[in-house]
Amino acid sequence: LSDLLRLVLSQATRPWSSVREELRFLQLYLDLQQMRFGDRLSFEQAIAPEVLDCAIPSLLLQPLVENALRHGLEPAGRPGTVRVLGRRDGGAVELKVADDGVGCPALVRGTAQPGVGLTNVRERLRTMFDQGASLSFAAGETGGLVACVRLPAIDAPSRKEPPNA
Repeated sequence: LSDLLRLVLSQATRPWSSVREELRFLQLYLDLQQMRFGDRLSFEQAIAPEVLDCAIPSLLLQPLVENALRHGLEPAGRPGTVRVLGRRDGGAVELKVADDGVGCPALVRGTAQPGVGLTNVRERLRTMFDQGASLSFAAGETGGLVACVRLPAIDAPSRKEPPNA
């Protein structure tokens, strides 16, 4: 918990992070969630190496993983898996958070009212990239939900300076 809190505090003033740093944060967050879910929670990641040093908004993936746990796996009441996938697609980075929980057809259709977390993610993407980034949803192949973020592929800065989007 202390590692997670230290990382959150260090990220709080930084609008940008790298995918590598976000994955480190997610692992700490999921370690805590593992205590709650026990052996009902599995986590997998498949991130292409060329994506790891790309810049993304700080704390972008955590709300998507939290939604997968809260609205996908928890209501399912059975063991489930959250997967984080990342690849480069031309000049874009595509990051996906997939779960095999109960799914949300209304979110896929665009008729659901997104909650605070998803609204914040969309607003941050719009603010930082205008129309150059997106958040979309699809049904998973074996059930559940897939949240997909697409944004310009920008190398993470050496640290202090934000990338030019």
